[in-house]
Amino acid sequence: MTEVKLSRPIEIDGNKIDTIKLDLEKLTGDDILKVERELRLKGVSFNILSQETQIAIAARASGIILDDLQKLHWSDFLDVTAQVQLFLMNMESEEQKTSEKLQ
Repeated sequence: MTEVKLSRPIEIDGNKIDTIKLDLEKLTGDDILKVERELRLKGVSFNILSQETQIAIAARASGIILDDLQKLHWSDFLDVTAQVQLFLMNMESEEQKTSEKLQ
């Protein structure tokens, strides 16, 4: 689990949140498909390099609704989305290594 310490805590439902816990390892294909559907309804394309996609995945991985995550201070927002991107890019890299070994 990845934890992002917020430089500026946010308040959600009366609770002060100073750390975002991203349980990216627990995500399933169904979670990714739901993120893709949600983005499509907003007219946004699913793209792992897009911050819209990354923050939507972060919402799934953290259990915090997207609207609340979008209220993060810009530096915390960038930190959260960067952690998601690093995770996704590392997964892509690992998959490429596995594919290359199979060939």
